[in-house]
Amino acid sequence: MLKFKERFENEKPTEESVTTFLKEEYNVNSFDQLGHGKKWKGFVYQYKPVITWNEDKMMFPTDEEVDSVLKRQLEFYFSDGNLPRDNFLQNILNPTTNPEQWVTIAVLLTFKRVRMYTQDVTQVARILSDSATLDVSEDGTKVKRKIPCTLTKEDLNDRLTYVTNLKMETTEKKFREFLSTHGNVLSVFIMKNNRGQKKNMYCESALGDHRRK
Repeated sequence: MLKFKERFENEKPTEESVTTFLKEEYNVNSFDQLGHGKKWKGFVYQYKPVITWNEDKMMFPTDEEVDSVLKRQLEFYFSDGNLPRDNFLQNILNPTTNPEQWVTIAVLLTFKRVRMYTQDVTQVARILSDSATLDVSEDGTKVKRKIPCTLTKEDLNDRLTYVTNLKMETTEKKFREFLSTHGNVLSVFIMKNNRGQKKNMYCESALGDHRRK
């Protein structure tokens, strides 16, 4: 599993590259042939929707699906639910040193959930060109919010709700939909255990930020 993570940490897995990896490293043509297919499926879950499963077969997204995922992820980084607590972006957006509040796309391409899909500045600029919340600079190299964020980390902490004992099959999407019936959801975070593994693989606990009514 570590070999798979190292091989695809900085690039989008494709059917051809994954098949080649399995053949070169294990001399098999599928994860199931390794004898622990379910374990591999759980591990590869972190690459969704780059890789999904359909009747024990790996499925790879279309270019349109990748664009959609990237756009949602990039908009999330600058959202009210993330930006106030994102120390890295907050340092970049220091009004003293960056009064115009631009963030270079080159920086965004270093983020794990971006670089696993693309390393193309032009692609990111194209994807965000019609964003409802973000502006792209005229030269296509920088991004900023259309409306400045006025929330602080303390504001978000006041809206923080801790939820535990979720069912194994609970996904981030299902959890968000549930919280939305009780208020305006800013963001949802899946907790990690002490091994750094995603709790959405085990779904024992999760975090959700929402505005209480």
